[in-house]
Amino acid sequence: MNEQLILQIRMQLAALRQWLRDMAETLTDDETNLILDQIIRLTDILRKLEEPNREDE
Repeated sequence: MNEQLILQIRMQLAALRQWLRDMAETLTDDETNLILDQIIRLTDILRKLEEPNREDE
């Protein structure tokens, strides 16, 4: 189950990063900061989910 969640989070992160690149010139600073906060939160969750997998290696 964690593997599916990890994959979903990676896909969401990739989509957010691409969207941020595409929209960078039209976003306000507040909007950019909100997106960056989401990217940071998802990255933190991803790291926590991957930690048990690293111990298995």
